[in-house]
Parts: sequence; C-alpha cells; structure tokens
Amino acid sequence: MLLPLKNLDFLALARQTAKNVPAYREFLKLKGAKVPNFDKDFLALPETDKNSYFRAFQLKKLFPKEVLPPFAYASSGSSGKPTFWFRGSEQERIGVESHEVIFRDIWNIGKSDETLVIICFSMGLWVAGSYTLASCRGLSQKGYKITAVTPSIDKADTVYVFKKLCPQFKNVVIAGYPPFVADVLLEVKKRKIDIPKNLYILTAGDSFTEKWRDDIGALANIKKPHHIVSVYGSADTGILAFETPLTIALRRKAQKDRALACSLFGEVKEIPPILQYDPRMLFIEESKGGELLITAPTASPLIRYNIHDRGKIIDLNKLQEKWKLPDVGRKFNGWNKMPVISTFGRTDVAVTLYALNIYPEHIISCIKRAPFKNLLSGSFLVYNKTTHGSKRQTLHIRLEMLPRAEKQAARFGNASDVFAEYLSQVNIEYKKLKSAIGRKALPKIHFMQNGDSLLWKNKGPGLVFTKGKKSRITNND
Repeated sequence: MLLPLKNLDFLALARQTAKNVPAYREFLKLKGAKVPNFDKDFLALPETDKNSYFRAFQLKKLFPKEVLPPFAYASSGSSGKPTFWFRGSEQERIGVESHEVIFRDIWNIGKSDETLVIICFSMGLWVAGSYTLASCRGLSQKGYKITAVTPSIDKADTVYVFKKLCPQFKNVVIAGYPPFVADVLLEVKKRKIDIPKNLYILTAGDSFTEKWRDDIGALANIKKPHHIVSVYGSADTGILAFETPLTIALRRKAQKDRALACSLFGEVKEIPPILQYDPRMLFIEESKGGELLITAPTASPLIRYNIHDRGKIIDLNKLQEKWKLPDVGRKFNGWNKMPVISTFGRTDVAVTLYALNIYPEHIISCIKRAPFKNLLSGSFLVYNKTTHGSKRQTLHIRLEMLPRAEKQAARFGNASDVFAEYLSQVNIEYKKLKSAIGRKALPKIHFMQNGDSLLWKNKGPGLVFTKGKKSRITNND
C-alpha cells in the first residue's frame, strides 16, 4: 500500500552506477572522487547537472553497459533545440506506482471503476503526455479499468471528448497544464455540456494558487480540494513528487495562518506548492544553494543531480512540535511518514507560458530580425500575466527602443503576429502551443521609450535582459 517499507538504497545505486555507467566513472575521476571508497560519505559525492554531466559525455556512455533505453523523448533547452532524454522500464514503473497512489489512495478509484483519463499534455516529442499515457497503460495492465484518450492540447478535440465519451464512464480524470484545463472547462460550461459528477484533475508544469483550486472546484463542482492534484516532475527526471491530502491541507492552513507561513517560507505573498514523494523511489536533498538534488534509478541513473529548481525540505516532525498538522482523516494518517518538499521555481533564467520555457535567447533572436532590427536597444522585460480569474496566461514583452526610433514606429507593423512567427521558429514547443490555441498564444508587445524606467516595473516575476549584462529573473512585488 502507501507507506514505504524501505527507503531507496541510494548508496547501492551510486555504487552500481559507478560500476556500470562509463560516463559516471569518468566523471568521478575528473572530480577526484575515489570510486572504491566514495560510499563512506555519499554527501561528499560531486553534484551532477545537465551541462556538467549529461552534455559532457558521449550518449551511450551515460547508460549502464552502454545500452540505449527503449524510449526517447525531448525537452526544449535554452537554444530552442530539443534535448533528448531516455526512459526505461524502471522509470515507467515509478510512474505507474506514483499514479496508482494518486488514483487509489487519494481519489479512491478502485480497480473495477470504469475510468476515462483525458490526457491534455503535449504529445509528440514531449515528456508529459507520453509519460502519463505509459502510466495509465501500466495501471490497466495491473487490472484497473482505465481507458486513456489523448487529445493533447487541442481544445476542440478535448471538448468533444467531454460531450461524447465522458457520459460513458463512472470517473473522469482530465490531465493537463492548469491554464489549459481551465480553458477547456470554461468552454465545456459555455457549450452547456454536462461536467461529469466524478471529475478529477491532474496537473503538472505550472503551479497554481489555492484560489485557482477553489475557482476550478466551483466551476467543475469539485467539492474536495484533493480531487485536484498537482504533480512535480521534469523531462530529465520523470515524476518526482505530488500533492497529497496532507500537503494540500497544510498549504491551505498556511495560506490563512501567516505565522505558520513565515515559519515555513519566511515573508512570502503566496504559499508555494507543497508536495510529498515516495522514498522507496528516489532521494531528494536540499543543496547549500537552496536547490534540489535528485538521486533516482532513471534510465541514466541520477546521482546527486541538480535539477536547478529552488526548493526546501520540510521536516514534519519539527513542524508538528510547534504547529498541529491538519487533520486529514484516519485514512490519510500515514502521509505524515512520507518526506515533504516545497518548490519555488527554476533557477534557470526563463519565463513559462502554459508550462513551456521562454528563454532570453528566444527573444534576442526575434529582435535581431526585421522589422525590429536596428530599432531596438536590445534590452527587454518578459513576464507572464494571468487573467480571466486566474484561468488564462498571456506572454508580455516590453522592448526598449533606440533613441528617436519611435519616429519609425510604423516599421514595427503587426508586432504580436510577427513576434509569434519568429518565436515559432526558435521554440518548438511554442510553435505547437500556437498551433493548438491560436491567437491566445500571441504575445502582447509593448514598445518603451529609451531610458523609460517603467520598462522594468512589473508586479511579479519577470525575465530581465539588459544588453551587455547577464539576464536574470526579478520580482518587483
């Protein structure tokens, strides 16, 4: 069942990786780690990350005995070109078991319950859609009566599924990025299509507020907060953690109790996501720099892998000493024995839109082209603004003009359409998003006079780039 019988033997995993993975052996030697003795102090092992490890060695050397795994997929990197990752049987098993905990223990969906899972994550090369589908297929093979359908991020197809397929099932799960799920449910409501009585929502990619959870719950007549669950994962790691009844209740308690919130996170305006993970499947550390380090038996094993997400390990025992943990009922009492983490976002310099990354290189590439070339200084601010009751995202781009360039403003033409076309050329995921949701994906372009201090003024996080300086994420709240 739910409670872990034995934690992941991360020492054994590290030893096996050093023995069987050529790249990791070479990496340890380069870092001066003594392979025969390193297990005496696991925390002294050097950190790995995408650049220092995965991009530094020949592909086959990254896998045990140089055998390529059976499944490949991609994530979009800062260059806009896909970075390929691989998935093996063990990684898929972890996905199946994690989804089983959500379906069985959180949502109380039994094996005999006919359940439709509508997968609205991007398909194609990308990880979320194929990984969720593989997890659902795995549950079916374990005896669950699960039927999966994959409209991806096509809203019209998803709405049609609600109209034709949903009435045939006892339970319906819609899995997708929060803004897209909200958009679909609004359209279903608008068309007066019945929303299933037993509807559950599984999200990933973007975090959301408790107000969003309440708003979507009211829209879809979902009465229990834990019937909307957010999953935390990435292309390089797969599924890592997910919300549980305990973490959702804890977050909602902290939202109302500022003293509790401060004890957890310091002075924050919005409580970040709080999640739990199964320690049988992975090991998570908090680095000195406040980033999360992952050790997990992925296809190319991760040993102290820095995912470059800011995060925090939450000690429930210490929390319980001062604050009474929320009562989530006898059924969920066991959750307090599972590790708890919180995530604050990536340390990489990027702005997200519907869970895809917009990097400074993408914007720089666009402003170097006509009709923008020679009219802009190169400095800009990019931010994501949520509108329509926290249910729709819009990308905003503020561009600083060169002195006296405003006289040539006519040359900018239809900037939003032109910019969207250029972004589609340098960011594959954006191209797919634009194809799926049309003009809703278009950025709002704001041309600012040279030296205008308002260029940098924004409520919330934004990607700041000043020509000649390193780009950064800033928050002007």
